Amino acid sequence: PVTALQNFNNISSPVSQQSSIPGINAYDKNGMKLDMTFEVQESLTTINMQATNNTGSQVTDFLFQAAVPKSLQLQMLNSSSTTLAPSGTLSQVIKVNNPNKVALRMRIKLSWTANGSQIQDQGEISNFPPALWQ
Repeated sequence: PVTALQNFNNISSPVSQQSSIPGINAYDKNGMKLDMTFEVQESLTTINMQATNNTGSQVTDFLFQAAVPKSLQLQMLNSSSTTLAPSGTLSQVIKVNNPNKVALRMRIKLSWTANGSQIQDQGEISNFPPALWQ
């Protein structure tokens, strides 16, 4: 029985590569900071995005939108909140299916309200770690 148990322990299971892929700072302007960490399982990349409110005041109506090239499939789950207290955070999970293993690029749009004024910004994230598609 001990031998069988030892053999069982040697069975390899698919492990996500989260620990070996570095996270990135995707956005840091207007008092809002977005950090992303990654998990990869075959062609599916799970992006865990965390937004941090550095405006010093309450943020409401936070909205993060993303678009990827047509060869990729994007699924955005709902964010954990649309309001952030000063120094508060919210999280959002983004799933990207990349069957052709192309370099990942993402256009983003952000909007939120702070101190009674609405802030909108957009940009492109192109500094994703190559491990996400290699």
